[in-house]
Amino acid sequence: MKRLACLIILAESFISSAQSFPVKNVNDDYVVTTLKGSEKFKNNIQEVLLDKKGIYWFQSPMEVSSFDGVNWKSYGIKTSSGREIPLRINEIEFTDDGITWLGTSDGFFMLDPVTAQFIPLKQKYPQLNGLPLSINCLYKAKDNFLFVSLLENGFNLFNWQKIKLAHVDIDTTNKTTVLRNDIETGVTYDMQNNFWGLTNEQKGIWCYNSNTGKMLRSWKGELAFFPAEKYLNKNLTGITYSEKNNAIWLSYGPAGKLEKINLTTGKRDFYAFSGNLQVKADTTLKNRYALLTVKIDRNKDEWVVADRKYLVKLNDDISRVEYLINDPEMLPMPRLNWLVTETIQGKNTEQNSNVGWIAGNTGLSVIRRRNKNIRQLPFEIVSTAAINASDFENVSNRKNVFFSKRNSSYYIFQQDAGRPKIISLDNSLHITNALFNDQWKDYPAYFNTDISSDTFYIAILKPGVASIDFRTTVVKDFKVNLKTLQAEEIKADFANRIMNYGIPDCIHITQAPTYWILFISVSQQQKKIFIPLNW
Repeated sequence: MKRLACLIILAESFISSAQSFPVKNVNDDYVVTTLKGSEKFKNNIQEVLLDKKGIYWFQSPMEVSSFDGVNWKSYGIKTSSGREIPLRINEIEFTDDGITWLGTSDGFFMLDPVTAQFIPLKQKYPQLNGLPLSINCLYKAKDNFLFVSLLENGFNLFNWQKIKLAHVDIDTTNKTTVLRNDIETGVTYDMQNNFWGLTNEQKGIWCYNSNTGKMLRSWKGELAFFPAEKYLNKNLTGITYSEKNNAIWLSYGPAGKLEKINLTTGKRDFYAFSGNLQVKADTTLKNRYALLTVKIDRNKDEWVVADRKYLVKLNDDISRVEYLINDPEMLPMPRLNWLVTETIQGKNTEQNSNVGWIAGNTGLSVIRRRNKNIRQLPFEIVSTAAINASDFENVSNRKNVFFSKRNSSYYIFQQDAGRPKIISLDNSLHITNALFNDQWKDYPAYFNTDISSDTFYIAILKPGVASIDFRTTVVKDFKVNLKTLQAEEIKADFANRIMNYGIPDCIHITQAPTYWILFISVSQQQKKIFIPLNW
């Protein structure tokens, strides 16, 4: 009887591991927003960081820029003699004391807050000896930077608080170097102050504790749950620590396999993808899609890119894996050469809707979770106001379009030139009227996105303005009664405009709390609009 029970359990286990599951498409739960002014990063982004002030920093091999929600700022790099130089930028990192650091082809640099220029670390700390001439990758842990120079074996640890530098050999008997490709470094960091890494020589996995200085290697049989024969001479291309599961993710890249090892129990889970789109916990699956390194977003969700086409959200339950795919109208994503998740300065205590950043032909785009209180409705264009689809569609260019409900009507509010500024719709989402669809259609506009009454103020701006100055850029001011949709010109001075419109410098790339960014698809007569669930 016991033998029969054992056979039944084994049979069920085999069936479960061999079963293939369809991966659920969740495009409707996400949006893609393009960041204006990011053209310099088109098709090339390596790091995205968010500092304590809420400023985003972006790094490519040739550029470091910050963005505060309105303005972009580029940063130069200077030698110790004060000469500004072009060089390859390999990494950017923050430390909790507010310093920004760069690893470059010409060594280690740090940001001088006085000059807003990056200066050599040696210039700031002349007593520091032994720095490599080139920094090929930089990885921040609790109190240390791990950085790698391709000119050396092993890696270096730099304690930025004590200003101390130490070299660490991965294997003292044979040449062993940290895995590094054009995009990523084969290093990750867990909650026990352990660095985990891969090697260019395909030896397996190593683990270094920065507190004890102890190095453990799978190829020497020193790592529990990582037997030497399993990983020796295997083409491991990515390693990621998951705090949520206390697990290590290993990517086998072109071989199309993901392996997750629980560091508490040693339990292993496998994932492989094929078809359109299927997942299977079986590494013998044929025609597997190549996989990139697993990425962890700010909400600790785990993502992997499959076949440079599918963005897959992983799940402990293999039957509940989900994916995103490019939809030119509703979720326009460029080819997924890589996904960059955000690094936060200090401890991240807030959840965030951002999944990660991607670079395409037009610049940077962020993939974000759609507000859970928003649902999708189809609608038809029934217009009595000579409105065409091109007057409000918001797919290709991501215009400044907002959606609101007042009383029993819906309203579309637009700020870009070439569009009517207000469009009204009835409860069936039929277009009923439009304002500023005359000569003012060709002008840009500005308004406060916090509507609290039926009185709405709008400023018509001079064409081509780069930044808003209420003293010089406003052509006309109007007051609109949203109940009757009647507009009248008003005379407003600077103080009135501040009161009516708010402060323009407070604009951020996040959506306003009482408005909903509108995305509409109009091809093949398929029109969709996203509105809050309680409307």
